[in-house]
Amino acid sequence: MGSSNKHGILRPLLLLLPLLACALVLSYTQEWQQQQPLDVAPPPQCDISAGSWVYDRSYPLYRASDCPLVEQGFRCQDNGRPDSSYTKWRWKPSQCHIPSFHAARMLQLLRGRRIAFVGDSMGRTQWESLVCMLLTAVADKSSVWEVNNRTITKREPYLAFHFAMHKVTVEYHRSPFLVQESPPPKHAPRRVRSILRLDQLEASRTRWADADVLVFNSGHWWNPSKTRQVGCYFYVGNTLRLGMKLEAAYQAALNTWARWVDSLVDTNKTRVLFRSLEPSHWDWPRKRCSFQRQPNASSLAAPSSIPQLALNRILHRVVQGMNKSVGVLNITTLSHSRSDAHVGRWSPGQPPLDCSHWCLPGVPDTWNQLLYATLLSNKNNRVATSSN
Repeated sequence: MGSSNKHGILRPLLLLLPLLACALVLSYTQEWQQQQPLDVAPPPQCDISAGSWVYDRSYPLYRASDCPLVEQGFRCQDNGRPDSSYTKWRWKPSQCHIPSFHAARMLQLLRGRRIAFVGDSMGRTQWESLVCMLLTAVADKSSVWEVNNRTITKREPYLAFHFAMHKVTVEYHRSPFLVQESPPPKHAPRRVRSILRLDQLEASRTRWADADVLVFNSGHWWNPSKTRQVGCYFYVGNTLRLGMKLEAAYQAALNTWARWVDSLVDTNKTRVLFRSLEPSHWDWPRKRCSFQRQPNASSLAAPSSIPQLALNRILHRVVQGMNKSVGVLNITTLSHSRSDAHVGRWSPGQPPLDCSHWCLPGVPDTWNQLLYATLLSNKNNRVATSSN
């Protein structure tokens, strides 16, 4: 009888042992994760652009109301958007971990240096996003100012915010095509109102040539509505190329940019990145934005349907043929699944539907998180490894 009671008491305890073991392992794992450094970079072989969107209640990384620098056109909630769910999605690579964005660490990485975004209005959105993200680590907001006391507008060719405590300058240089736009040559047909000199880089290059980090983008303006339909044609050498295809012109422009980097940029000092094209979600047959309420997982699974991939392939070919080390920040596919996060009709006044630009906070913050991870992984560059 005593033996039977003894086994009866032990049996429940034995059943509990596996559960106790699992609890201990889970507790140890959580403690280990909490002890991991904030800036563990992903391994170089990891494709951080492949993954999925995960709903995260701790997002967004900042609020537009806390960042007065965001231009009114990107403040979707201030402009009447009733929901905030589009701000709650975090990008999670499928092959590795990327560090959470740490504004203080990013400022430390860039201490005493310049980071310049060169490109179109999408580059300006990413620039505004980064300024707002970095501001979250600055207690005294008066120590951050626009160097020329200018207001952020789409017409400003040059904007820059200086973070005085860290001596960091975050710049934006407007250059939608990266190459020089000029008046038409003499005796050009009347339909030619301007030209793109595909063999001459943008004249403002002297302003950003010696930045410590250069982030380029171009592609949004490489379409008929921004070129031929408004009388803008291509020019190479002394020849007007009226019939030149957009893809060929884009490649010629990127080749000009690549030659400039290869010949004049010291990549031992300057980290050079080119961000891939950002997708639009304009539904041409229905003439409306193709909006969804949340990230579209099917577009991640079938990226071949993205129109911008043709220009992306040109970008990758050009970069692969360069002599200098240049990185490509791939954001096209992950952004293609986020039709929920465009400005749409939530902008001041009554402008046309905007299926190209993004609300802030929003998707451009993820581009900057990938930028942060990329700079951390660049262990051979002093920008990424400085401890000053």
